Amino acid sequence: MIELAISPHSIILLFKIQSFTIMGKKILLNVLFNLGIILSVFGMIWSYNNNSPLVVAFFGATFLAFIYVKIQLVKSIKQPPLDKK
Repeated sequence: MIELAISPHSIILLFKIQSFTIMGKKILLNVLFNLGIILSVFGMIWSYNNNSPLVVAFFGATFLAFIYVKIQLVKSIKQPPLDKK
């Protein structure tokens, strides 16, 4: 028989994870986009060295997509917050 033990500490931890702020989500997205850009560049270099032009084009497209979404994210961060009235 499997018993599920839920302590008050685990409930508080779960609540803290669910109440992650909007700015925290944007920071996490920024880190992931930067990681995607770096991996795309490494992928382009690797596929170029292995004479795979189709794979270079794929990594180039992912690089451009990550750049685009990163620019959109930076624009959304620079906007002033809206008043909740």
